[in-house]
Amino acid sequence: LLAVDRPETPIAESLVIRQFALSELITQTFNTQQNQQAILNLAVDNGMKQYEVSTFYQKGDVQHAEVMIILYDLTTVLQIERMQSDFLANASHELKTPLTAITGFIETLQGPAGEDATTRQQFLQIVSDEAQRLSLLVNDILSLSRAQQRDDTLQKELTISDMID
Repeated sequence: LLAVDRPETPIAESLVIRQFALSELITQTFNTQQNQQAILNLAVDNGMKQYEVSTFYQKGDVQHAEVMIILYDLTTVLQIERMQSDFLANASHELKTPLTAITGFIETLQGPAGEDATTRQQFLQIVSDEAQRLSLLVNDILSLSRAQQRDDTLQKELTISDMID
């Protein structure tokens, strides 16, 4: 059906699983004869990666049963989520700074300092600079948001045989 050759011997006869959590999930699938799903941290050549693991039980004849395992690497997705979270925290801080300055100088100008023309001019210049800084930050955030929306629409077509290989 998928134009993929099946091995002559069952994989389980030659497969050694060195990932305890994955091995346990497969064992649980066989024992319960129920599909399982979990997020597991698995060791790979260059460290740890996080995977969404789905196991699917398939009953064969009296002596055989199969478990299909699908691993989806979540590492990049989770890294992107962390980066987005960090970005939001930094953006919030960066937006607060000019807002705090603008608010502080406006309050000062509403008091006696606003009556001195030189002080008023200096403070208004600072407020203007901070407002411009705030505008640049907002424009940067909007640009990033537009770029992300464009990236989200990119898709790649795959055939089932590409996914198996």
